[in-house]
Formats: sequence, structure tokens, C-alpha cells
Amino acid sequence: WFSHVGIVSVYHGRTFLFESTTLTTSPCAIQCRKVHGPQAHEPTARIREYDGDVWRFRIDPRHRLFDAETQRLTDFLCSKLGDGYDYEGALLSATRKLRLARFIYPSARTLFCSRYAMAALKDISRVGETVSPHSYNPARMARDLVYWETYQPLGVAGSESIRLK
Repeated sequence: WFSHVGIVSVYHGRTFLFESTTLTTSPCAIQCRKVHGPQAHEPTARIREYDGDVWRFRIDPRHRLFDAETQRLTDFLCSKLGDGYDYEGALLSATRKLRLARFIYPSARTLFCSRYAMAALKDISRVGETVSPHSYNPARMARDLVYWETYQPLGVAGSESIRLK
């Protein structure tokens, strides 16, 4: 269903798409260098470069962020920039059987895409305190955020969640 996620926030008055990936040739717009792991890009340019379908999920109006929360979100996202990509964690999140494996340990320091985004949402209290960000793959993240009514669903009248590409 979904194979990658990112999260949008504002940094110094500019909107950026924050994501943890190894699959871009563009340098991080904030760090001004190519990195593997958490990085930021101008949304339009990154969407144009992305090789796949792109959807935009909007936060539900009841969960919109206040200015202080937006700043906290940006601070969290920026604090992780350049931390590295968690290949093992991404692999673990991909299947139920691998999540049960005890011989693969996800890194506590590096992040894959959905762990990065879920950890950010947890930091600003948009997901429950008991949510474990490392156990979410992109599809489960999208499904649960809509199910919890934190984000607006796709294809529903009045929803701002739409397919962009």
C-alpha cells in the first residue's frame, strides 16, 4: 500500500519535507550535503524526483498544531538530521515474522522513514504514549493514523488528503 513516508514542517519560515531515506540523489536542504537517513527537502522538488506514487495526508482539523507544537516538531525533526539510516529496523518493520525475530536488533540511534515520522508525532503528542515507533512500517502508519482519526482519510468528501502523483 505505502512504502515510504515523510512529514512536513516549517524551518526558518520555509516548508520542508523531512524523511529518512537512502533513495535520493539530492542533498539535504538544511545540511547542504547528501546523507543516508533523516534529511529535509523542498516538497515540490522531492515529489518530482520521487519514483512512485505520492499521497498527501492532512492532519485532522481537531489535531492541528499550535505554533509552539510546530516549533517542537521542527526541533525534533532537525535534531535527527544526518543520524544515519536504520537498515535493520526497516527490514524488521517490513514483515510480521521479522518483527518477532530476536536476533535482529534495530538501532536506537538511526531511523528508517516511518520510525522517524512516528517518533516525531509521538514527541508532539499526536499519537498515544504507548505507541512504539520502531514497530511501524509506512503502510501501518498511514492506516493507523487514519483509523485513530489523527489524519484525514483519502477519497472522502471534505478531506484534504489527496493523491499528488
